[in-house]
Amino acid sequence: MTTLTPTIRDAYVEVERRVRARSRTFRRATTLLPPDQRTALRVAYCFFRTIDDLVDSGHCTPETLQELRRQVIQSAEEQTDPVLAAWVDVRERYAVNPQYITELLDGIESDLLPQRFETLDELWRYCYCVASTAGLMTVPIIGLKSGVSFETAAPYAIKLGMALQFTNILRDVGEDLQQNRLYLPLAELTRLGLTQADLRARHVDDRFKHLMKRLITINRTLYSETWPGLGMLSS
Repeated sequence: MTTLTPTIRDAYVEVERRVRARSRTFRRATTLLPPDQRTALRVAYCFFRTIDDLVDSGHCTPETLQELRRQVIQSAEEQTDPVLAAWVDVRERYAVNPQYITELLDGIESDLLPQRFETLDELWRYCYCVASTAGLMTVPIIGLKSGVSFETAAPYAIKLGMALQFTNILRDVGEDLQQNRLYLPLAELTRLGLTQADLRARHVDDRFKHLMKRLITINRTLYSETWPGLGMLSS
């Protein structure tokens, strides 16, 4: 790792402490990576967890996100939060495109209001913002095999992010409804004669089963389309 200022070095120490305390599984999964890469991925993970925690806290507002947008474009030395300081250092050293941070925060901001998507295409855009962007930001850290460009690998990272987020959506239909959120595309409900009221009433009938079977099939197809991309990552 390049020479770090005492402040940035302390930020990395704090990130390591948080990862050790909060995610043993992720920490173990990165143990065999080269030291610089391992540390950078743990910083990225901690940055993403910080954003998730902010949203899950129930205290996230448009003003909070606006302040976060302002903070993430500051230099590492200007940061007061150790996670942001370490993340900005990683982002600069690995040339992570800041556009993906903006899009991630766009997706997070859209979650501040009750979610409704008319079509699958609208849902894919949301999944891209809140999940695919994280993959795109970690690709430069993980690295690619010789001769593989970022532009070649990016579509696979995008599809994997979408598939993972879609898995969460299909798993959490009931929990999301309790928070007045419905991520399933309304057009998909309509084609089977389902309504939002049916879902809230927990009507698990043939219509609902057909809906979930169709969406699960779509999701599995997405996963299958990501496999070539995994082979492009640096081994």
